[in-house]
Amino acid sequence: MIRTNLSLRLTYHYAMGWRHLDRERDIGTCQITPRRKVAAGSQHGEGDVFIQHARVRPGLTGRDVRAALGNTMSSSRCRHEHDCCGCAFADVTVTQISKRDFVVRTAVRYNV
Repeated sequence: MIRTNLSLRLTYHYAMGWRHLDRERDIGTCQITPRRKVAAGSQHGEGDVFIQHARVRPGLTGRDVRAALGNTMSSSRCRHEHDCCGCAFADVTVTQISKRDFVVRTAVRYNV
């Protein structure tokens, strides 16, 4: 298991590559399993799909945890002002399976 900090994004003024400029609030840490590939990219612009399981400390609301996991696990460093740059984006879907347990599905796609 990997321990990671969870940040709840409070403002959405900036695009993904600049989101570090938005305000965030730490809500604690979680334990998360290493990524496991469940599907290979199949088409132009589509990358691999990964699954992880996360466990959070008691007392956090499911809504906050889903938002924080999505914010923490999604990513892109793209700062281009045009399309078709080829940058990778990690799109995250979070599903709650019990009070403290969540499944994180990460689909990688490319801006092509």
